[in-house]
Amino acid sequence: MPGPTLFFSTLMGDEAKTIARGLQRRDPDLHDRLIEQYQYRLFRYLVNVTGNRELAEDFFQETWIRVLERGYQYDGKSKFEAWLFAIARHWLLIGSAPRKRKASIR
Repeated sequence: MPGPTLFFSTLMGDEAKTIARGLQRRDPDLHDRLIEQYQYRLFRYLVNVTGNRELAEDFFQETWIRVLERGYQYDGKSKFEAWLFAIARHWLLIGSAPRKRKASIR
């Protein structure tokens, strides 16, 4: 009989594969459920990193747009949350660069 760790990792793997298939099909119901499930953690992270609620809202929107556009790239081999936050971190890096340049020009 498999131990609890193996069982838990199998469940996580099944969930990740289900999410991957749904993102590849661009399933709007799945997208809505993912936003509902992760919105508070993601937004809290973005507010903490940016220190600005309005800016965090922009990054929040952009992150979910990227999830929708690039969902076909998620293969389900890692947790969805890790993939989601990697997108947010990447967008913070590339999205912040133009703002920093504008600020230094002024």
